Amino acid sequence: KWDTGQPRTGTSEIPLRYLQPFLRDAEAKILDVGCGYGTSIIPFLNAGYKNICGIEHSRKRADYVKSHLQIPVSHCMLENIRDDDIYKNHGPFDAVYLWHVFEHIFDIDRAAREIAAILKPGGALFIAVPYIQAEPTALLAHFFPHLHAFNAENLSLLLETNGLQTKKLDVGMKNGVLI
Repeated sequence: KWDTGQPRTGTSEIPLRYLQPFLRDAEAKILDVGCGYGTSIIPFLNAGYKNICGIEHSRKRADYVKSHLQIPVSHCMLENIRDDDIYKNHGPFDAVYLWHVFEHIFDIDRAAREIAAILKPGGALFIAVPYIQAEPTALLAHFFPHLHAFNAENLSLLLETNGLQTKKLDVGMKNGVLI
């Protein structure tokens, strides 16, 4: 019953702002992991990017994005993406991003290895997660549905252990740890 609400409106331009310097042109292949209702896809489309696709655990949300934004979206898990048509037809990717999704993934080591495998050489990864050390005690209840808690050090170590390189960390923004 976690997915019974109405589609969210609005947009989030933060993934675009962080990834745009790494994208060579409008033909860059971009994957939104956990695309939800497409709120962070819209800024990429508005900026002229043509090859964006998504994966989404919720069928309802995946269907919404497919029908409203007219982009390819698959109902699959990141841990199995190389077996899915979204990767077979659209990968490998120049950029992959996860906007407050990584903390909900069961097998984060496997997910990190999959990201490393589906990125083109020199590709960019953007991850935003809640930053547990910056949360006031009263807000820690927000973390209970999350499977993992991150800070800059443990997220960097996890990614680097699984074949990814950390180039930029930003723990100063209210949205958490960004890589």
